[in-house]
Amino acid sequence: MKKGALNKIFHQIYKINLIFAFFLCFILLLYLLSFLTLHPKLGKTNSIIILDNNGHESIVLLNNKEGRYIELEKVSPYLPLALISIEDERFLSHKGIDLSRLIQSFFINLFSGDFKQGGSTLTQQLSKNLYFSSDKTILRKIKEAFMAMSIETHYDKNKIMEDYLNSLYFGDGIIGIYNASNYYFNKDPQILTLKESATLAALINAPNYYSPKNNLEALTKRSELVLKKMLNMNFINEQEYQDALNEEPTYYFLKNSIDNDAIKYYKDAVIDELRRLGLLNENYLGKGLIVETTLNNKISKDLSYLLSLFKKEDSNIEASVVILKPFSNEVISVLGGFSYERSPFNRAINAKRQIGSTIKPLIYYLGLLNGMNPLSEFTSAKETFYIKNIGMYEPKNFNDVYANKKINMIEAVATSDNIYAVKTTLFLGSKT
Repeated sequence: MKKGALNKIFHQIYKINLIFAFFLCFILLLYLLSFLTLHPKLGKTNSIIILDNNGHESIVLLNNKEGRYIELEKVSPYLPLALISIEDERFLSHKGIDLSRLIQSFFINLFSGDFKQGGSTLTQQLSKNLYFSSDKTILRKIKEAFMAMSIETHYDKNKIMEDYLNSLYFGDGIIGIYNASNYYFNKDPQILTLKESATLAALINAPNYYSPKNNLEALTKRSELVLKKMLNMNFINEQEYQDALNEEPTYYFLKNSIDNDAIKYYKDAVIDELRRLGLLNENYLGKGLIVETTLNNKISKDLSYLLSLFKKEDSNIEASVVILKPFSNEVISVLGGFSYERSPFNRAINAKRQIGSTIKPLIYYLGLLNGMNPLSEFTSAKETFYIKNIGMYEPKNFNDVYANKKINMIEAVATSDNIYAVKTTLFLGSKT
C-alpha cells in the first residue's frame, strides 16, 4: 500500500477520533452543568385539579393534558420492568443518557445524513414529554439530554419512573398509566397482569400503529417481544413467561372521565379564567392548583346528550348553551358547540354574536319594576317604529307570524314575540 493511501486512512481515523473526543467532552460539560443549573420539578407539579359543585374531582390536568397522577407503589411491579426491557435496558445504571446507544445513533445519523435513529433513554423521553416538542432536530436532542441529566442528578430512579408512567401517551387521547389501565383493561394499574403490562409497554412506541383497534396482531407480536426481553433480563421466570404468552387480554376501551363535550368546554372556560387572573404561572402551577367550581356533572352530561339528538353530521349548523343557577350567578354548565373534537372553539363564551332574544327576560324584568305586570298588554302586529337617533325600525317575528291582537307578557314570553319586546322597551324609555 502506498504511503499516501496510508496517510489518508490515518487522517480519516484521526478525524473520527477527534469528533468522538469532542462529543465526549460535550457530554461531560452537559453533565457538569446539570449539577449547577437546572432543577426540574417532578411529581404533581404543573397540575390542575378541577372540582365540581360537590367537591369531587371532575377534571385532572397534567401539563395541560388530561391525566391522573398515580404513585409508583400503586402500579403493578411488572409494568416498570416491561418498560425497562423494551425501552431502556440500562435505565437502572445510566445517568440520564446511555452513552453507548447515543454514540451508536450519533454515527448512524452522521453517516446516513438523516436523523431517524433515536437512542433516547426513559429519562430523555420523560424530559421530552414534560418540556419539549416531538420535533426531530439535533438542538432538541441536545436540550433533551441536558434536561435528562439534570433530572437524574436531582431525583432517584423510582421517582423518574413514576413521572415517566404518568407522562406517557397510550393512544386514543389517553395520557398516563392510570387512564390507560382503566381505558384498555377496566382496572387500576396496581392489578395489571404481566401480559397486560407488557401490552401497555408495547403500545407506547407507536400508539396509533399498535392500537388494538387498528393492528391487534402487531401489538400482540410486540408484547411477546417485551415478554421475551423481560425473560432474558431475568425480570420474570420461564413459568411466568409461558403463562403470559397464553393469556389473551380483554380490551374494554372505556371512555375517560372527560369524554363529555359540555365538561370539556367547561374545562377550557376555567383554564381561560385562570389565565386571565394570572394564575397559570410557575408560582402557582409549581405547587399544583385545585380549582373549586360550580360545575354540575349530571346536567352537563344530560346537556351533551340532549344536543347530540339534534346534531347532523353533514350540517354546519352549531349551537351553544350556558346554564346559570338563578340568584347565585353560578355557572353550572357550558356547551360551546355540537362537537368538541370537531371544533373546540367555545361559542358559548368566545363567539361575538348579538344577544338576540336572551335580552327579553331582562327587559320584562325592568318592565315589572316600572309598573307593568304579567297581564300587561300590547298589540302584536306588523308595525314600523321610529327610533330617535336611529330612524325607522321594522322588527319581525319568526316566520313573519303575528298574533294581530293584544297579547300579555306571559304570551309574549311563550311565543318570543319581538313586537311586544320592542313596545316594552319603548315604554321603559322614559323610565330607565
